Amino acid sequence: LNMPVEEFVALQRLPDRELKIRLRLPDSCTPRVTAMQSGSRQADHVKVDVRCEEPDYPRAKQAKMPRVGAARP
Repeated sequence: LNMPVEEFVALQRLPDRELKIRLRLPDSCTPRVTAMQSGSRQADHVKVDVRCEEPDYPRAKQAKMPRVGAARP
């Protein structure tokens, strides 16, 4: 996605729900939006990367495994 810097700034300010609607993302998506210079002739544009992260669910505690090469008592 390539857009003007001003539009990207406005996009970043949107709440997640509005981002999902605007970018047509599923409800289960937690959107993460980043940008970088597009390298095009248009210096006022950025290349935008949109990713969906999984919702944070509590994870079961896992037993610690000994590190490889760790000293044993």
